[in-house]
Amino acid sequence: MKCTIPAFALAAACLAAGCFTTGKTEFPFATIANVANAPSVKVEGFAATLTDYIPVTTTTTAFGGDAWGGGRRHRHRHGYGSDIRTYNSVTYVPDIHSTDAYRDRAVALLEQCGFVTRAPAAQYTLRCDFGELEQTQGLWKRRLLYCGTLFMADCEARAMSAELRIYENATGRLVHSETLVQEYAASGWSLIPFFGMQDHEPTQGVFIRHFCRSALADKAVEAAAAFFRR
Repeated sequence: MKCTIPAFALAAACLAAGCFTTGKTEFPFATIANVANAPSVKVEGFAATLTDYIPVTTTTTAFGGDAWGGGRRHRHRHGYGSDIRTYNSVTYVPDIHSTDAYRDRAVALLEQCGFVTRAPAAQYTLRCDFGELEQTQGLWKRRLLYCGTLFMADCEARAMSAELRIYENATGRLVHSETLVQEYAASGWSLIPFFGMQDHEPTQGVFIRHFCRSALADKAVEAAAAFFRR
């Protein structure tokens, strides 16, 4: 009995917790040294869209007999035994909008290592364009794992690329181009079948996109700083 109670408590705690992360790619924080005599740069690109889900509550009025259940009932008799009932429902409407968060992140890093980003006539233009998330190898094995464990275990592996270009503004000439890549992988498990992994953030597309875009913004600044140190 002494061993049963702690085991039961541990199982209950695991069920209450929902899901656990067993592995995840660590964020590659960039270490960028100052650039001596760094030029002025204009920053373009780093564009991304975000999707937020806004809850919209609607009220519906229904007419029915006394046997109907649920809802918030207003009993207004009309002489034929019917009720007027109203109930609320919530619908989540997607709101897709652009964000400057990754461009602002790159600008802040550039300023930290000596670049001038607010000059009226910049010497160079630094542009970075994000690609889409791509599946890495082993997709079918991951899907089989997910289905075979009744959705209690999941793993995800994705990659995103970004195209970095640096232009000399006086001539319009492209002086540097580079393709940057960020890979990401995460795995987790839950004791709740079917629904336990649905809210596991590290394997969700929204989290992975933010992870990769943030890392690629840092890598773009790191690559630009390395170019101007030459």
